[in-house]
Amino acid sequence: MGMIQEYQCPSCNEIWKVATGHGFIHGSFERVLEVFPANIQAKILKDANGDKDPLFQFHYRPALCRDCHSIVAVPVFRFLEHSGVYVTGCPKCGSITELIEDNRSITCPKCGKGSLSTEEIGCWD
Repeated sequence: MGMIQEYQCPSCNEIWKVATGHGFIHGSFERVLEVFPANIQAKILKDANGDKDPLFQFHYRPALCRDCHSIVAVPVFRFLEHSGVYVTGCPKCGSITELIEDNRSITCPKCGKGSLSTEEIGCWD
């Protein structure tokens, strides 16, 4: 089950609600591939080496987009048996994003001043 995270800036009062994790629909390799654009699907399939059901980990992860000054959720795929991590760009503008690894020290991407507060506000599936 996924979680809905809320990020809020105390300086500019901007709020982002981001759906992280994964749902029941993401239990199969085929369904997970569908969330990626064709170019990333091709890379994943190539690295799967013909395995129709490889061991993998999939989550939507929070990320910073420095181009559109936003916090977004991006799909992240990783093979468990060999290297290879696949991440899409920003769903709003297509730019490269920076995954948020530690929720404790995030500077606001909009104003650059505030340290964001983070709270889990719900679940999704």
